[in-house]
Amino acid sequence: KDIWNEYIDKHPDANIDFSYVDFSGRREEGEPFDFSGYKFPKKGNVDFSDANFGKGDVNFWEAEFGKGDVNFNRAIFGEKEECSDCSSVGFTGATFGEGNISFLNTQLGQNATVFFDLATFGKGRVSFKDSEVVNGDISFRAVVFGEGKVGFSNAKFGNGRVDFSNAKFGNGRVDFTSAELGHREVIFDKAEFGDQGVCFCDVDFCKTNTDTINGEVTFEEVTFGKGAVDFEHAKFGKGTVSFDKSSFGDGDVNFKDAKFDEGDVKFNDVDFGEGSVKFNDVDFGEGNVDFSGADFGEGNVNFHGANFGEGSVNFSYVQFVKGIVSFHHAKFSKGIFFGAKFGEADVSFYGAEFGEGDVDFRLCEFKGNIDFRELKDINKLSSFSLRNSIFNKSLDMSDNSFNCIPDLTNTKLTNQVSLDRMNVNPPNTYKGGDGERLCRLKEISEDNKNYQQALGFHVMEMRAKRHKLHKWDRRFDCLFDTIATYGNSITSPMIYLLCTTLSFTYIYASMSIVEHAPAHWYDWIDRFLIGFLYSLSQVLPFVSAGRNSANDSLKQLFPCETIPTEVYYFSLFQGVLSFVLLFLIGLGFRNRFRL
Repeated sequence: KDIWNEYIDKHPDANIDFSYVDFSGRREEGEPFDFSGYKFPKKGNVDFSDANFGKGDVNFWEAEFGKGDVNFNRAIFGEKEECSDCSSVGFTGATFGEGNISFLNTQLGQNATVFFDLATFGKGRVSFKDSEVVNGDISFRAVVFGEGKVGFSNAKFGNGRVDFSNAKFGNGRVDFTSAELGHREVIFDKAEFGDQGVCFCDVDFCKTNTDTINGEVTFEEVTFGKGAVDFEHAKFGKGTVSFDKSSFGDGDVNFKDAKFDEGDVKFNDVDFGEGSVKFNDVDFGEGNVDFSGADFGEGNVNFHGANFGEGSVNFSYVQFVKGIVSFHHAKFSKGIFFGAKFGEADVSFYGAEFGEGDVDFRLCEFKGNIDFRELKDINKLSSFSLRNSIFNKSLDMSDNSFNCIPDLTNTKLTNQVSLDRMNVNPPNTYKGGDGERLCRLKEISEDNKNYQQALGFHVMEMRAKRHKLHKWDRRFDCLFDTIATYGNSITSPMIYLLCTTLSFTYIYASMSIVEHAPAHWYDWIDRFLIGFLYSLSQVLPFVSAGRNSANDSLKQLFPCETIPTEVYYFSLFQGVLSFVLLFLIGLGFRNRFRL
């Protein structure tokens, strides 16, 4: 090594060419092929393309490469020896110069661990395109990339662990398109990316992890630069995927059509920067999804068609600043937006689908228009709460049918709230607080001059509060509900009035027959018709013809005899009942045609 380094010092412009060299026969079995501490020309190029390093360890630890290009294209490293469980390929602490560095289509190891920890790359391009590690780990911890483009497209990094934690990428574009990154763990924690954008499109994370391997993917506390960040069509494995406390720059963030699996998905306290954010048509898998504390900046936010799977969805204390927020046709199982703040642009949940859980929008602030129209499968919801929220513009909840009672209590409503064609199906049993929620819905309907809807909510409110009444008050309340639906029905009291009239017709005719038996069968019919006329006169005593017909029909029912006292008792009782029922019919007409 010393002789080599001395020669390099004397010939700084020399080119080093080991291309197509087979090193496998140039070392003893069990001994590493060691370039650690070697110096390479400061200005010349270094070429190891198509070299074969054979079985065993290969070390370039703290090797120093000059300003020229470094080429390891199609080289074969570190197949493990029979006497060893695995081999290692080490570039730990290596220093690459300002030229282009290429590991194109390189086999970096088979059953080997590959280290680039603490390595430093210069200003040139760095390419690991189509490179491969078979059944081994690869580590780029704390590596420093220069200003050139960094490419890992189509790289395949085996069944092992991929670690880019604390890596620093320069201002060049970083491209991992269609790479297969680790089948055990992928770690980018505290990595820093430059300003020309990052692409993880079509990347397959943790492709073949099994039930015994969690396959976690972590991008925690990562700093993305000003460029766009693209994870479109990326596939994540069964383990947890975490972007907690990461920070995105001014560029767009794109997770369109990404697919997650069984693990939880975490974006806690993430700063999404100033660009637009796209999660449309994302499949979040079966785990919980957590965006709590995230800041979405000033760009548009799109979750159109996103499927949040079977787990809970948490957007608590999220901040949406200025951009349009769209959850069109998104699918939730449970949605928690507690304390979220939405910006001045519109927010839309049009056609969103909620599952069997709770939907929580308590303590939210909406500065723009909010759209909850035509929500799907909301008949399965346990609760839908907007309690204590602030709406600076319109709220639209039209065309929905709830089996739970939406909670709009203690909300601040500045503009009109649209509840057109919104139905709340009466529950089998009312819960505590239902009366308060229904009262608030009634108030909103009255403000909208939708009195029919307000009456419907009033009926449900009275039923919900019935349990608070005393025994007899509760019975009268039930009677009022049964006969007239709290003044909301016209048909029901009419039917009761007709039944009452016919019942008393039967009573009067029967008493007449007992006192004076008919001679012929048609006299029976005549007696009932006269009884009906008398009964009808008790229903309408305020009509002049009613008073005259009452006297005449009574004389025909009981001719030449003293009228039984019971007839007068029944007449008075019928008159009172008829008056009450007529009043309820009038109340129903008044409520039905109220302007």
